[in-house]
Amino acid sequence: MIKGGVREKALITLVFDMSGSMSGGKKDVIKNVVKSLMLDAALNDDKVAFISVHGRFAKKIFGFTANLAEAEEAIEKENFGGTTPLASGIFLGMNILENELRSSGDEYEPLFVICSDGISNVPIGIGANIKRELDIKAHTLRNADHIHKLFIDISEEGSEEAIQLAKKCNARYFHSEGLDEETIYKLIKNERDRITRVF
Repeated sequence: MIKGGVREKALITLVFDMSGSMSGGKKDVIKNVVKSLMLDAALNDDKVAFISVHGRFAKKIFGFTANLAEAEEAIEKENFGGTTPLASGIFLGMNILENELRSSGDEYEPLFVICSDGISNVPIGIGANIKRELDIKAHTLRNADHIHKLFIDISEEGSEEAIQLAKKCNARYFHSEGLDEETIYKLIKNERDRITRVF
């Protein structure tokens, strides 16, 4: 690192599996991860967007912002849980990121983060083949060479589905051994630091 240097800015798109039961403290985990990322964003002029994978379709909880209060309020108001529309999450996250990149030009390094066990059980199209649809969205993300990709496997034991999906997305894969907020935050921060050069 260059002494006294300044890091480039990052656009961090966080696609997080918020389906299933919330009894394990998943909502608290994502609030704490987002809080840590937002505190970093305030120092680095980064922006963070949060896409929740839950219900019939993935949902934008908040768009690109560095406003911690706004982000926390949006998370607190949402009722998470239910099914897992993972293809929808990748599709929505890419649209939001690409739109932001078009408006911001070359000002930011884009980082696309998927936190999931790699298992999807809801297609975008009614009656569509879930695996084929997920493969198509993963292939689209893979071909976006200008986007850095990180896949954090949040399953307890490690998921073969997550490993394979990360490969299809051409994403760097790490296993967090469950919902360990400190590990998830550090993996995202380390990747953010890796892709942003110092000048």
